Amino acid sequence: MEEASKIATQVKSIESKNFRVLHQRMDDDYARWQLKGTQTRGSLEYLASTKTRNTDIKIVSNAPRTFCDNVQSILSSSERQIIVRMAETQTGEDLREAIAKLERLLEYAFYKADERLIDLLLPTLKESLVWYSIVRGWVAGRFLIYKEDGEVIFDFLPLDPRWLVYQKGAKGLLWTAYTTYRSALELEDEYGKEVRKTPWYKPWTKEKGAYSVIDYWQYEDKNKISNAVICENEFVKEPEEYNIKSMPVLIAPVATRPPIQGVSSNEMEGYGESILAPNRVVDDLLNTLATMWASHANLLYKQPTINYYDEQGIQLQTTAFLSAAVLNLPMAHNRLEPPPLKEISPTLVNLFQVLDSWRVRGSMPDIDIRQPPQSGTLQNLVQEAANRVFNPQLRNLSSFYGNICRLVEEQLAEGGVGGEKIRKVNAKGILKNEYYEMDIKPLDIKKPHTIKVEFTARTPWTQFETYQIADMAKRQGLPDAFIQEYILKLPSPKEISDMSAIEMAEHSPKLAIVRAIQALMKAGRFEEARDLMNDYNMMAQEQMAAQGAETGQPPTGAPPVVGEEAGEGAGALPPPEITPPTIGVPPTMEGI
Repeated sequence: MEEASKIATQVKSIESKNFRVLHQRMDDDYARWQLKGTQTRGSLEYLASTKTRNTDIKIVSNAPRTFCDNVQSILSSSERQIIVRMAETQTGEDLREAIAKLERLLEYAFYKADERLIDLLLPTLKESLVWYSIVRGWVAGRFLIYKEDGEVIFDFLPLDPRWLVYQKGAKGLLWTAYTTYRSALELEDEYGKEVRKTPWYKPWTKEKGAYSVIDYWQYEDKNKISNAVICENEFVKEPEEYNIKSMPVLIAPVATRPPIQGVSSNEMEGYGESILAPNRVVDDLLNTLATMWASHANLLYKQPTINYYDEQGIQLQTTAFLSAAVLNLPMAHNRLEPPPLKEISPTLVNLFQVLDSWRVRGSMPDIDIRQPPQSGTLQNLVQEAANRVFNPQLRNLSSFYGNICRLVEEQLAEGGVGGEKIRKVNAKGILKNEYYEMDIKPLDIKKPHTIKVEFTARTPWTQFETYQIADMAKRQGLPDAFIQEYILKLPSPKEISDMSAIEMAEHSPKLAIVRAIQALMKAGRFEEARDLMNDYNMMAQEQMAAQGAETGQPPTGAPPVVGEEAGEGAGALPPPEITPPTIGVPPTMEGI
C-alpha cells in the first residue's frame, strides 16, 4: 500500500474526475427530499440564491418527500425470505435440517448486526439500505465478521454512496474509499492515536471541529485484502492485510439502465437512479409555476386602488371603512378603479393540471375515495400499477442481501477476518418455547448449496389473493410442500409439516388425555391427575387385551405412564418441575 498522502490525493482526483456529476445529482435529490428545492446550476438564481423582490414567495411541493416516504414505508415492511438449496445426495439423505441450520445462521447474523447498529444509534441495516436505494439510487455496505472477547461480532455497516469512491478492474473492485467526518475525540477513542489538532508552525489556527477520515480498502493479491484509515494525510490505522477472498465492501446501483461511457464523459450521473428520476424536471417546473402564481397573488393583494380626481374631488387616504359607513364623493369628480394587473390566465391553470398528471404518472397513482367507494379489485389494480414504480429497488434489495449472505459464509468458512479464528459457532436460543442448540462448523458452510434472498412487498389484499391461489392449488392436487414453499413462501416448510403432524396427533383421544394430565399436574391438582392417569392405564390395558385376543397372544408389559418410565402404579407421582414459558426471546450465538 502506498503512502497516506498519495492515497488521499488519488481519492480526491478520482472523485473529482469520475464521480463529481453523480454526487451533484445525489445532492440535488437530497435537497428535493428535504423540501428545499433546487435551482439550475449556473443560473442567476443558483448563483445569487436570494429573492429579487420582497413580494416573491417561494413554493416547494411536498410531493417528492411524500412519494419517497410512501415507498420507504412499503419496502421497509416487506417480508424477507432466505432460501438455501442443497444438491440431493446419492444416499437420499434428508437435507432439510442442514438447510434450516444455514438459514437460521444467516437470520441470526442480520439480527446481531441490527442489534449492533442500534447500539451505535444508527438505523437497522434494512432501513438504511431502503432509504439509500430510494434517494441515492445506490446501496453499499462494509461487512466484517470477527471474534472479539470470545464472541462472534457481525460488524455490518451501511455506507452512504454519496461519500463512496471506488475503482474496479477485470474481476471486481480494486479499491474503495469511504469518507466520513469525525471529531478528534471519536478518532482517539476508536484508534487510540492522537490526531494532530493544529500544525506546530501555525499555533494561531483554530482547531477543527470535524476531520475528514478515509476508510480505504485495497485488493492486493489472491486472498489478500488490505485496509487502512487515513486522516489529514496520515494513517490513524496503519495498513493491515487480511487473508480473505473477496472485498468486504459491496456496492450495487439501482440499475434502470446499463452503464454508458462516451468519448467526453463516463455518463455516471444517470447510472444508478433514484426513485425521483422520472419527475425531476416536472417537479421543478411545478415549483417554478407555483412560485410565480404565489408571487403574482401576493403582488395583486398589495396593489392599491387607483383614485382619479379633479379640482373638486376628494383625496382618499384609505378605502377601508366599516360596512355601515358612508363615503360622500362629488358626482363625476372621483373615479375609483382597480389596478391594471390581471389574473392568471386559464391556459396556465390547465398547463399546471397537465404537469401534475405527468407527475402522478411518474410516481404512485393517487387513489380518490369516492362515494360509493371503488371495488377492492380496482384498488388492487391501482396498487399493482404503483408497485411497478419501486420494483427496481425491490429487486436490487434482494440481490444485495444475497451477496451479503454469500460474503458472510465466505468469511465464516475462512475463520473470520483477522484476530482469533472462528472454529465453530454455537447457536443457542428459544424457538416456540423450546430450547434449541446447534453447532455450525466451517464444514457445514462448505457443503455445496445455493442462496437466494427474496423481498416481497405485500398488502392485506395481495395476501388474501395469495391464500386463494394456494387453496386452488390444493384443490388441484398439488402437494402441501410445494404450496408452502413456492406459493405461500413460508420460512420453514419442514417445521410447519411437523407442526401439522403433531396437531393431527393431538386430536387423538390418547394424546388429549396425556395433555390433560400434564395440565392438571402443572396446576397442582395431583389427585385429579392421578385419577385420570388410572383411567388412562385401564383404557390402554383394555386396548392391549383386545389386540392380544385378535392375534391370539397375551399382552406383554404395561402401558407407559406419564411422569414415569413404565409401570402400572401412579402413586409415586412426583410433582412436576414447572418452568415459566419464554416468549419472544431472540436467539443467541456464541463463538467457540
